[in-house]
Amino acid sequence: MYSRIFALILAVGMGIGIGALTVARLASDDPSRTALPKQDVGSLAEQLTRGESSELNPEQLAKVLESLIQILDNEISERRVLAEQLDELRTEMTELRQNLRVRVEEAFAAEAGSTASQTPEARANQTVETRLAAAGFTPWQIEAMRRSEAGAQMRQIEFDDRARREGWVNTPRYYDEYNKLTSATDSIRSDLGDEAYDRYLFASGRPNRIAVSTIIETSPAERAGFKPGDVIKSYGGERVFSGQQLTKLRSTGEKGAPVTIEIIRNGELMQITMPRGPMGVQIGLDTVDPSTPDGG
Repeated sequence: MYSRIFALILAVGMGIGIGALTVARLASDDPSRTALPKQDVGSLAEQLTRGESSELNPEQLAKVLESLIQILDNEISERRVLAEQLDELRTEMTELRQNLRVRVEEAFAAEAGSTASQTPEARANQTVETRLAAAGFTPWQIEAMRRSEAGAQMRQIEFDDRARREGWVNTPRYYDEYNKLTSATDSIRSDLGDEAYDRYLFASGRPNRIAVSTIIETSPAERAGFKPGDVIKSYGGERVFSGQQLTKLRSTGEKGAPVTIEIIRNGELMQITMPRGPMGVQIGLDTVDPSTPDGG
């Protein structure tokens, strides 16, 4: 009878009825008791499934249940982390594809030669320059940014051409090496500073804000108080303009250490503190006028 009860407990979930009472009683009798190694757990669980529990005392049976529950909890936690990492990778891949496509199209338009001034692409570029001038950038700054972007575009085109010729385009190696390329925006940000760089992104029509779209249940972000629609302005004191940058920031430093994140919620600047590391959110990109309340 005893073996049937514990076999049934294992079959339906290892944690209800007699199993829970037994674990609680034994835990109070012997606080130093620890879970069994996986190999011992497997051997004892196999005995239970064969109906051979008559040779096992209640303490052994309780240890089997406790150990199996612990293993299940660990598996659930690992799967949540993997799901979050997969979502982040999808976001980064989307960003990379968008950026690469824009750079390639702009570079090919720039290569059109003396007739470029008559093309729609050239007129669009002139509109960007006009917006940059309206945002307060000097002709010298606009020219320096144009040259920096042109150099980055050519590096990306040459990189993409090499990857296609060698047959490793859109592979993990492709995205890893792409991330190592020196981008024009990194150089421009260093030259301008964050506030002017924010205006530059907006005037250029590029995304300059990342917003929380969905939050994984029981995740660190949910426990910290994040809500869908929150715009992440800074992480650990550093301004954030892209999902790739956010991933890099949360993956550096001591995991689990408290970190302060500035957000904009309904036009109001707020601070949230949470452990450094995976957040458990999916994000979206947006282009926002920095001079507006929602732009922070």
